[in-house]
Amino acid sequence: VPSESEPSESIPDDPVYPAINATGHAVSDTGTALNLWLDWSIETLEDGSYKVHADIYLDSYSISCRPRDNLNRLSIGDTDFIYSTPKLSYEKDSGRHHTHFTSADVIYKVGELPETLEIEASWFFNGTYSGVEITTIIVSASIDTTAL
Repeated sequence: VPSESEPSESIPDDPVYPAINATGHAVSDTGTALNLWLDWSIETLEDGSYKVHADIYLDSYSISCRPRDNLNRLSIGDTDFIYSTPKLSYEKDSGRHHTHFTSADVIYKVGELPETLEIEASWFFNGTYSGVEITTIIVSASIDTTAL
């Protein structure tokens, strides 16, 4: 005698989160050759979480300035990092310099990576460069993670 089949419940599939392996770049626009550069990357880790990495650089030619202790900020999403920078002294005619200032990582659990991820960094210069008064240089990137 055939048995009656059990009624089955419809169980929704778990959401599928795509693996991401992306990089990008942004640069500030001070109107001079003194700018902050942001290199960012997002990668999927073995457990399905996402690691967001940011590197901040100062792009410049000749410059001389004192250290900037705890006056600078790097934000990845809602996470802030305060950083210091060393004394800078690059002589005239020494060429272009790409000085690494700081880097940081933020891990987002599965399903918690924002659809739009904001990364922003600031550096307190408070001086004049190429005749332009510059207080704080800001570089930012707005990343649409759904398009990666």
